[in-house]
Amino acid sequence: MKSILVTALLLAITLQVCNGEIFSALATLKKALYIEKNLANHLRSYVSLIADADRAKKVSELAMEYDRIADESLKDPETYLANPINAYMLCKRFTTELQAVQDLLGTPALQAAFEEQLSLYKHEMPTTEDFEGVIDAILRLQDTYEISSGQFVDGSFSKASNSPRMTASDCFEIGRYAYENGDKYHALMWLMESLASLELEGSKHSVDTILLHDYLIYAADDQGNPRHALNHAKALLQLSPTNQKTISRINNVINWLNKEILEDNEVLISQGQPIPSQFALPPVKNKRLMKRATTQEFKNYESLCRGEDVMPNPYKHTLTCYYSTVNNHPLLLLAPAKIEVLYKNPDLFLYHDVISDAEIEIVKGLSTPLLKRAVVNDPKTGKLITAHYRVSRR
Repeated sequence: MKSILVTALLLAITLQVCNGEIFSALATLKKALYIEKNLANHLRSYVSLIADADRAKKVSELAMEYDRIADESLKDPETYLANPINAYMLCKRFTTELQAVQDLLGTPALQAAFEEQLSLYKHEMPTTEDFEGVIDAILRLQDTYEISSGQFVDGSFSKASNSPRMTASDCFEIGRYAYENGDKYHALMWLMESLASLELEGSKHSVDTILLHDYLIYAADDQGNPRHALNHAKALLQLSPTNQKTISRINNVINWLNKEILEDNEVLISQGQPIPSQFALPPVKNKRLMKRATTQEFKNYESLCRGEDVMPNPYKHTLTCYYSTVNNHPLLLLAPAKIEVLYKNPDLFLYHDVISDAEIEIVKGLSTPLLKRAVVNDPKTGKLITAHYRVSRR
């Protein structure tokens, strides 16, 4: 049930494209999968033109990886893209990682050739806005369905489709985005996941360790963890022992963190609580700070999304399912309507199998080209405008 709901919510969350409209259906992202397949062929054609053997090997391996992903995903694009981590990694490859691919080609001539190929697909490729939209989707899914960041990282959150294990870089990009947008709650958990993944990667680091610890200093402290922040500051100093600018800045950070720790100790003493040992870090505190998340209405909304009962149904023991021909309607004599009673007073019914899968595909095919970004009324001008919180298409 949860996997179905995760898929449904992902479809409703923003995946914007460069022309100001949005990817609010998986059908639009399918195009990017085919583009990736084409890019693999282009990269393979450049291998023989690269003089540096090591560079040529890396380009060949990258082309093989693109091919592998495309072959796997195109077997069942909808199931593949319904997994938010697969959608995230797809957009990441077309945004933050694409420049590195171009740089890997080495010569200006090959880079220009690759850029020319990219220009052919530009209007259908995911953009930075798409990438950020997928991150927003993941963070909303995480909160609504109470999915831990660790479950996203190892792919255990969904039984419906598989996703590869996320790298330290994958986790870092989500943490950095959350931090830059003032969301320290998600920033801290994803940056910590990045650090944990970094330790598993060994010498093949996929993220700048110095930058990671730098973000963790402020994210940890902002969430009320000065001791952990101090730990990251000291780690950063060890990583940059000769950088005088970094040393000076971090020493200042260490000074104000020590002051915070002293103030915390005074509060603990006044409350009669023990002071944490300097050799043993206390558990990380990371409270979700959002006013509306504490309201009963918002809690009910998230509970309903999870399929939980928030209101007892006094008629539950009397609910039934039945077939109906609706007064012997000729179209329903051989295939009667399947009706499920959901509630009484007021009467709520669920009609099953009203439309076939084949008919659904026809409707989708006819409607997709007609979809446009939903708009809201601007109270100041009275005109219809797009809004970041209204991301559906109609």
